[in-house]
Amino acid sequence: MIQHRALLVAIAGLAWQVAACVAQESTTIVIETFSGRKWEGLIDDKSNAQQLVLRFERGGAVLWRPIAWSEVKAAFLAGKPIAAATLATKVKELATPAKSKAERAKLQPLPPADEFPSDTKPPLPPAKVISISTDALLANWDGDVEADGLVIYMQPITGWQDVALASGTLEVELYALEARDFSLASTSRGRMVSPIARWSHAVNPSDYGQRGATIQLPFQAAHPEFDDRLSAYGLVHIKFSVPGSGVFEQSIDGVRIRPWAPLRDYLQVDTGARFLPHETTGRGKTSWYTDDQ
Repeated sequence: MIQHRALLVAIAGLAWQVAACVAQESTTIVIETFSGRKWEGLIDDKSNAQQLVLRFERGGAVLWRPIAWSEVKAAFLAGKPIAAATLATKVKELATPAKSKAERAKLQPLPPADEFPSDTKPPLPPAKVISISTDALLANWDGDVEADGLVIYMQPITGWQDVALASGTLEVELYALEARDFSLASTSRGRMVSPIARWSHAVNPSDYGQRGATIQLPFQAAHPEFDDRLSAYGLVHIKFSVPGSGVFEQSIDGVRIRPWAPLRDYLQVDTGARFLPHETTGRGKTSWYTDDQ
């Protein structure tokens, strides 16, 4: 009689364990987040209206992973998709508590490896340019005294907010205020916004450095250091065409095209010259008027 009662107790305990396992298997869910991660686990009873809590059990160890409902991109319950909003309303029905320490201390078989999140991030899709970040600076890159042109720093930005070493065609236009005959620009008091330079440059991966692609654009026929009809500031319009991504534009206003030089400005007004007699310029002249001339 005692042996029969013990057998019934053992069978009842085994049935409870099987029922608990079935309940836990029914709440196994796969979650995909907007960050690209994928998790498969049990819905824990710590879940609430603010977050979904997944539980991962391995032997005697238990891990919890809270996921904000706003981060849930897709969910699959028993292999079938379920909307995040619907899951949030049923989370208390599907949730199960973690086993006690005493239960976890018992030797249990390891669950399949695919029930646990992988530490390996999914491969990123091919980088695609979505915008550009640019800067334009006045620069001198040779041995004479005057500025030689503009240096363009360009960073193609991908959807992952990384800088891509993108190849393409860079087109740059420089606009400045230019003094004209008053009869030609009477409504603007003798000054007009005019394009004074245009450049086209093929950008290759070898052009990239720590600040992105670095492109030198020398002044052309109109040189602000030798032509006081041009304003000291300009607007730089940049267009970058990337095969497979598109055409990206950016304009930078207030770019210095003639350096701030109060002494040179005074000399130019007083004498008509901007450079000292012994200063060498890239145009082969000193632009200085002396009494001997």
